[in-house]
Amino acid sequence: MKQFVPLTSKNKRYKTISYRIKRVVKVEKTIEDKLRRQAKRYNKTYPGEMLHVNTKRLPLLKNETKQQTRDYLFVGIDDFSREPYVGIYPDKSQFSLVQFL
Repeated sequence: MKQFVPLTSKNKRYKTISYRIKRVVKVEKTIEDKLRRQAKRYNKTYPGEMLHVNTKRLPLLKNETKQQTRDYLFVGIDDFSREPYVGIYPDKSQFSLVQFL
């Protein structure tokens, strides 16, 4: 705005240019903090170093009864490549997890 003179405001805080400079510094600091938080994301060096696995019991289908066994959905995401892996197994046991992995 190239205004380096006091404005015609009754509030002394808004009249000075130092308020505007402080405001710009505050906005810049919030932007820097946001970028710093994004930069702290972990990156893995090789595939399989870290794998997130989640399981979910699947709902019954339209023609199935409650007496039938339900299937389980296993989802794994590799942190190096960010690729998802999916498998459906009849139970939620260690054996099924080992097969999935």
